[in-house]
Amino acid sequence: MTASPTLAALRPPRHIRVNVRTTSRVFLRNAPVLAAGGAFVAVLVLLSGPGARTPHLFVGVGLGMLACVLSFAVDFSRLPGAAATAVPLLNLVALGVLEAGGIPVSMLTVLPVLTLAVSHGSAGALAGVVGGTLVAWTPMLLDPVPVGPAHLPSLLLVPIVLVTVGFTVTGAERRARARSSLLRRQDGALQELLDDLVAERETLQGILAVLPAGVVVLDGSRVVLANPRGARLLAPAGHPVDRESREQEAESEADATASPLSSVLGRAVAGEAITAETHAWVEPDGTRSAIRTTTATLPGRSGRAPLRVVLLEDLTQEDRAIQQREDFVRAVSHELRTPLTSVVGYLDLARDVPDVPDDVHELLEIADRSAHRVLRLADDMMVASRLRTGPLRVDLAATDLSELVRSRLEETRYAAEVGGIVLVDATEGPCLVQADEARLRQAIDNVLSNAVLYSHVGGVVTVATRTRGDHAVVEVLDEGIGIRPEDRARVFDRFFRAPAVVRGSRHGTGLGLHVAREIVVGHGGDIAIRSTPGEGTRVEILLPAVVHGAAA
Repeated sequence: MTASPTLAALRPPRHIRVNVRTTSRVFLRNAPVLAAGGAFVAVLVLLSGPGARTPHLFVGVGLGMLACVLSFAVDFSRLPGAAATAVPLLNLVALGVLEAGGIPVSMLTVLPVLTLAVSHGSAGALAGVVGGTLVAWTPMLLDPVPVGPAHLPSLLLVPIVLVTVGFTVTGAERRARARSSLLRRQDGALQELLDDLVAERETLQGILAVLPAGVVVLDGSRVVLANPRGARLLAPAGHPVDRESREQEAESEADATASPLSSVLGRAVAGEAITAETHAWVEPDGTRSAIRTTTATLPGRSGRAPLRVVLLEDLTQEDRAIQQREDFVRAVSHELRTPLTSVVGYLDLARDVPDVPDDVHELLEIADRSAHRVLRLADDMMVASRLRTGPLRVDLAATDLSELVRSRLEETRYAAEVGGIVLVDATEGPCLVQADEARLRQAIDNVLSNAVLYSHVGGVVTVATRTRGDHAVVEVLDEGIGIRPEDRARVFDRFFRAPAVVRGSRHGTGLGLHVAREIVVGHGGDIAIRSTPGEGTRVEILLPAVVHGAAA
């Protein structure tokens, strides 16, 4: 078996672009005129006598050398675009000086014109033609004489040649640049398309190889594709995947009692949409396994039926970790509750000691309230942990709901006073229910402490009890911050705290309302919340009322 090609093997070689500095480009463009002019002047000096070495010669050669130095030494990329015309124009000046000294170099003006036409288009060609014409006409302008046949080459031929060469080169350069630009764009588009195809191919391969979830693709009832993790998850359910033929039927006769995967794949084949659906089961060896499944549909090719994609997330380790966490929470809650019960008992005994100073008595009260607060937290944690294993057990007995609510109001009054909250007792007369008094006390404490916690300073919390038909009602109304509509559906979720609350200064565990609802539901009742952000919240607890005389 040959190794799969790597990205480097699939990717075509990149174009190698040499970053030529602007100064070098200017030098190379003017090199022909510099070389030709220098060679011409050198030959002329060698062939002529000493009389040819006039000041015009030295000035012209000096200007040419200056143009050469400027073309190589100056970084024209930092200057305006027109600055680069200084070199060919200086060459024209040098040729003009030589021409004024009687050295016939007018035909060399073609080279600066070419340079200007290539680098600056029509404007450069026009400037070069004008400059070259002035160079050719320099002797006649300095020494006006009647125009004769001998002057025709300088007068007409040179300008015509310059115009022809300059604008022909300009047109050719414009077409060449357009073709070059088109080719670069096409090359870039093709290169980008190829890069995208290679990247997508490697991305898909990477997903199939390292995705932490199993991916299974079904074409009808056939498993046509599965990544390694998906194949491992399918195998225990009786769905081994043959990577060569990929003809394994998804609806095989596997033992569905061990895993729900057969049912999931069958539903996916039928086109049923599944979103984050969790399944758990017990393996034959007694261990617990769990997966989360999601399905999606991909359009079929060439009119074929759509493909079904099944995502299988193995939650076994997470499920076991959660179970271990619940065991830990349960154990810690129990270990906290045992000593706290003793602390509360001893605090009660200490407060009953005669002649306890007022300041010490006040400190004992504070310690007692703090201990009760931690004890209530431990109770909430224990209840929340037990709820994961099944419904909450309650020991029912006849209980006066109004009296229970009044006792919880007194217990909460100190915390309300510290927060500047006014508690209003609107309970009615006796209101009998069948309840587990300890559990119901816990639920009412949670609702009432929430109302105090999320109220503003100076706010009012009103607690009322009443009978409504066959139900006893506890109503807790506050004027606090309220609950946003998008958070209202989740307020009873375990450990849920609204984002706005999490960012604020009010602390909590997110267990209070969750535990309260489970306790109320365990009593055959219900709990409802109505809230307006910024105005307050109304929590209503409904419990089956005791029929008159049934308590006896």
